[in-house]
Amino acid sequence: MTATNRNALVPNRPHHREAEPGPAATEEACEAHSAHGVTGAVKGTSDMFEALARDLPVPLVCMRPDGTLMYTNREAAQLTGYPIAAMLGRPFWLEVTYSEDRHRLTSALRAAARDGHAETSVRFQTKDSAMHRIDVHLRRIGGGDEICGVIVDVTEQDEVAAALFQSEMLYQTFLEQSPIGIAHLDAEGIVTFENHRLRTVTGEDAAAAWIGRTLNEIGHLDERVHPLSARMLAEGTSFAEDEFVIVRSDGSRRYAQIHGAAIRHPENGIIGGVLMLFDVTEEYEREEELRVLQRYDIAGLALRDAAFASNHHTFLGEAARILGATALAERVLVVLPDEGADGYIERARWACDPEDTTAPLRLDTEAWNALSQGDTNAVQPNAVAELAGGKDVVVLPFATEDEQAGMLLLVSAREESECWVPAERRALRRLGVLFETLWGWMLAEARYRQVVSSVEDSLFSFAFTEDGERCYSFATQQMETLTGYSTEELLAGDLSWSREVVYAEDREAVAQHDHLLRNGHESRLVYRIRTAQGGIRWLRESATPGRDRSSLAVVAGTLSDVTEAKEAETSLIQAKQDAESATRMKSTFLATMSHEIRTPLGAISGFAELLLEEVEAMDYSPPEVTEFASTIRTSTKKVLRLVNDLFDLASLQSGRIYVDRAPVALHPIITQVALGHAKTLAEHGVDLAVDLAVSDPIVLGEARRIEQVAEHLLSNAVKFTEEGRVRIATGVREGTVHITVEDSGIGIAPDYIEDLFEPFSQEDHRLNRNYEGSGLGLAIVKRLVEAMNGTITVESRKGEGTRFEVTLPRADD
Repeated sequence: MTATNRNALVPNRPHHREAEPGPAATEEACEAHSAHGVTGAVKGTSDMFEALARDLPVPLVCMRPDGTLMYTNREAAQLTGYPIAAMLGRPFWLEVTYSEDRHRLTSALRAAARDGHAETSVRFQTKDSAMHRIDVHLRRIGGGDEICGVIVDVTEQDEVAAALFQSEMLYQTFLEQSPIGIAHLDAEGIVTFENHRLRTVTGEDAAAAWIGRTLNEIGHLDERVHPLSARMLAEGTSFAEDEFVIVRSDGSRRYAQIHGAAIRHPENGIIGGVLMLFDVTEEYEREEELRVLQRYDIAGLALRDAAFASNHHTFLGEAARILGATALAERVLVVLPDEGADGYIERARWACDPEDTTAPLRLDTEAWNALSQGDTNAVQPNAVAELAGGKDVVVLPFATEDEQAGMLLLVSAREESECWVPAERRALRRLGVLFETLWGWMLAEARYRQVVSSVEDSLFSFAFTEDGERCYSFATQQMETLTGYSTEELLAGDLSWSREVVYAEDREAVAQHDHLLRNGHESRLVYRIRTAQGGIRWLRESATPGRDRSSLAVVAGTLSDVTEAKEAETSLIQAKQDAESATRMKSTFLATMSHEIRTPLGAISGFAELLLEEVEAMDYSPPEVTEFASTIRTSTKKVLRLVNDLFDLASLQSGRIYVDRAPVALHPIITQVALGHAKTLAEHGVDLAVDLAVSDPIVLGEARRIEQVAEHLLSNAVKFTEEGRVRIATGVREGTVHITVEDSGIGIAPDYIEDLFEPFSQEDHRLNRNYEGSGLGLAIVKRLVEAMNGTITVESRKGEGTRFEVTLPRADD
């Protein structure tokens, strides 16, 4: 069996005591103790008692009526196992006596003091935890208050004592292990026992011990217990106190329930009482936390209502009031950056004292940074310390868009011991987070309203009813401008959008648009509506489906007035159609007229050639006739070439010309074109260079059209080059064939290159320009090259020359 706790069996032993001397020093310690006057009270005893005390082989004691031991002999020390010095000056025998028998010893002491003699039988525990049963015979000495006694050890003679001792050990062990704090009181109200659980609740230090003290002497015990315990010991009643506070020596608090019941003895009546202490701190804290959370939940709802019922200017003051009333604060301050100044200033305040006259709080950057970290001491002495007056301050910083925007300062109105408990501080922080969310939302809403008021488009959101009709839940004021119907009328559901607003001819398109939205797809549509005034207006609706917090399908989007754009678009379409029609007519006219003109020009050219041959065959002809015939032939060829170009351009633009794409040997074509211009270049003193690839590349195209392209490019180079050289070259790279025509002529201005391939485009628009030409050659070249799936590029510098490069697809080997 586990040994019984020694402190439980000797409850009134002092917690701090000098080391006990060993057995060898017992007699010397007793003599030294007597020399200092501890046993001076027995100086008046007879020499016969002292002689008897020394010679008797039984333990002898001398005590005061309260049990304080004044003298004892060696046999008593041997019986108990304690040194004499450790026994004197204290109610030793009351301390070592079992709690169930202690009332007998106290009753015997009172009887001996009153009647002169008394006897009793008790059990006590030795230093080595052994149980002994003793008979105590007490006598009052003379007329004083000393009581002498003889102790007779009857342990071996009482077989029942062993069983009782065993029961006592079990009982003591049970009490020590009990989860309930238990204390025993004797008939005088003195605590004679406390178990381990009681000590853990009230505190482990010596000042918290209850043993040896009456309940009135226990300062941290609720005063409500005192009259109840006194009545219990006097009348034998029981009591229960549901809740009281124990303030421990370290300042912490425990909440407990206490139950008391009297202990009755069959012979001696009420001999004491028992107190049972139930620690309900955790339950109390949970209930308190629930009460706090409930209070702060109500405050959260009030904050939300305030946010919806006010604007961001008035919300700060209302929020401060709600926070202050909920947290039982002395005052609450909302601090924001001071716009236009360096620092921070109080923007709203609530105080429990309506006559609060303290100046508005101002903070510099250093104080702000310290408070942002919750450190109020780092900036003392300052305005915050003066404002708080030494009381606790809770700092709740808040931010908007990930940037700190301000802070809430709550000054406690309660004493430090009653200030915000951890649960309340957590609830305060949660309330601060809610304030931050609402404040950020209100600022965003203010910015949103400012932006929306400057936007011409209307914003909306709606849900679909079961029959597919739109049920609008939100629309900006611009909706009324667009439709003529009031926003209230639209939101109230008194107006059917699809049947009453949408133009009849566009209802099917809007129905398809709504079908896409109901199935979770974004959709955009331009359609007509009939305004409240009866007019027709074009709207562009861009809508996106989604779900709100309740998982209800909703659609949000914008409506834009595109009436003017639609009318302009209609005008443009009509103009485009008119232009296309005119272009087709022009192309048809050019193609027709070119065909009609080429026929007589062919005859004129033929007859001019015949006339020249006849004149040259004649022996004599006037020189004027030869000149006139030559001029007719030259002019006719120019006009015929121009007509052919017009015919080709018109055919290309109208899409009536077909360009064949077949394998064609390139070098014979390039060589023939170059030879055709060699004589003219030689006459002008311009060199002609022909650089052909090593192997003759085969291209995909039409030989006649390739020749036409090379002819136009080389003619262009010859026309604009008066000195230097003209070069035509071919090359092959990466599946393509390149034809390059370079000259050292007058070049092209950079701002004209973009218009170079447009029909009738010429850099010099003057009528008396130096170089003749219709401006059709390069336009025809570009269209022919693109018709053969090729490209053409140009590089030029004014006064330095021009380089054209044509790229055509290469035929497969």
